[in-house]
Amino acid sequence: MRLRPSEQQWIFPKSALSHTPSHADGYSLESEFRSRRECIRDIRSLLLRTIQETNGLNVDDSKRTHKLAQHFRGLLTVCATLVHRFYMRRSLKDFGIPVVAGTILWMASKIDESSLKLRYIVNNCLHKYHPFEEGYTPWIIKDVERAPAQSAGHSEFENSIVNTEQIALEALCFDLDIEQPWVILWKSVKGLDELSGVEDRKSGEKANGHGSGVKVSEALVTALGWPILSEISLSPMPILYPASIIAFATFAIIISSIESVPLCQGLSAAAELGDKFHLGVRFSEEGPVGNDLEMVSGCLESFREYVKMELISFDYGRYILPDPEGGLSKPAKRRFGPNSTVEEASSDGTTKKGKDDGKEQSGSSQEQAQRVERTKRGAEEGEMASRPQAVTGGAEHSAPTPQSRPATPAPPDSAV
Repeated sequence: MRLRPSEQQWIFPKSALSHTPSHADGYSLESEFRSRRECIRDIRSLLLRTIQETNGLNVDDSKRTHKLAQHFRGLLTVCATLVHRFYMRRSLKDFGIPVVAGTILWMASKIDESSLKLRYIVNNCLHKYHPFEEGYTPWIIKDVERAPAQSAGHSEFENSIVNTEQIALEALCFDLDIEQPWVILWKSVKGLDELSGVEDRKSGEKANGHGSGVKVSEALVTALGWPILSEISLSPMPILYPASIIAFATFAIIISSIESVPLCQGLSAAAELGDKFHLGVRFSEEGPVGNDLEMVSGCLESFREYVKMELISFDYGRYILPDPEGGLSKPAKRRFGPNSTVEEASSDGTTKKGKDDGKEQSGSSQEQAQRVERTKRGAEEGEMASRPQAVTGGAEHSAPTPQSRPATPAPPDSAV
């Protein structure tokens, strides 16, 4: 795959992870990875706290808090990637987790146009990193005309974030445009449900699982895709592989998890839909082929490695069997139908003409409508929550931000 120069500078070889500024300052590879992971998890915690304060919620309103947090999941992806990029250029010794977590959340909220107030972010940083310390009182303003004075600790932390923001922008080369794997995965599986109605004329078998086992539906991919990608972002993978490679590898992981098969089989099945991800990966009876196969295979190996290191939860590799010694059994069998690809089904529930006889392959229009309706009900947030709701609040400081971007489709409800 071809990457723009601006994208290439943020994709590093694995060897670069052993030559970071933190490593030069005495951090081991594992300790730096765990510190990055801690920083990203702290950002997620700070976001939930800030959402609560912004909307006047208390700690008991967890259900509403998590519902509002769904619309900030694109922001969390941006935050995780920025953390990894920043620490490739700056050291943990000079820029500790507390100030970097607050700074990255503040920066990403402006990139994502999420309207989080800096005052609220600082308040929750003080709650988290300086609880009950004298002089670090959060700045709570209930009445603008009778606003209390800003504490010295609040002012100090706020200034640290503002100053670190300028350093971070320089370290990141003012390049804040980040492609999100979730968006690629969500778009690439559109039309997947329509394959369940496509029948192979030679074998009489249904596509998508050949009539046996669990179908890999759009709802299932979106339900599993987000938590897997969320875990992946805790590891260095966002700076080792392009977003489309990570999205495609996640699709292979989902197939392997659903069917409890080795990753080599999941990759073979995912290769049938390589075109949908705009990657050079194709299905072959001898195994997947294509120019991007090596990078995808490397991504899957990194997934295994970081699960073992516990940077990624073991739960997401629990149901994947180890690859057999002889590799993929040959000839490999298609999973999504010998004469069918996802391109034959469009997102509005209709199918294109078959190549052999020009007849529609998905049955009557009534059946198509029923399948689409089931998809909409099953996916719920995957389809309907793609219109993020703005959260009340405004920016108190300004910094360079990219042009407005389309709204990120929200994944189904799961832990942030």
